[in-house]
Amino acid sequence: MQAALEGSPRTRCAILERRDVPIRTGVEELPEPAIVVDALIGYGFTGEPTGQSRMAIRWATDRDVPLVALDVPSGDDVTSAERPGEAIRPTRTVTLALPKTGLLEVSGRSGA
Repeated sequence: MQAALEGSPRTRCAILERRDVPIRTGVEELPEPAIVVDALIGYGFTGEPTGQSRMAIRWATDRDVPLVALDVPSGDDVTSAERPGEAIRPTRTVTLALPKTGLLEVSGRSGA
């Protein structure tokens, strides 16, 4: 698994592997949840989610369960208040540290 990763994700993957934490690489392997916690893409992300990130966002938004975003809904640019592509539309967002400048405007459009 680590060979496909670089930087911080590779380090975190190594920690999980050393602790024998199961790592799933595709959304098709996930069981049906009671709640979804979005911590996929963090603050500072720009552009449109692609690849596995986009697939995970689609999977999460297709569930009929509460969706809680951690800090920033994945896919939202909360500095500019733009949503350039697919994004999590959370039931609630739990922010860390200070509120992000565009968070209220973006989440207001999503209804969360």
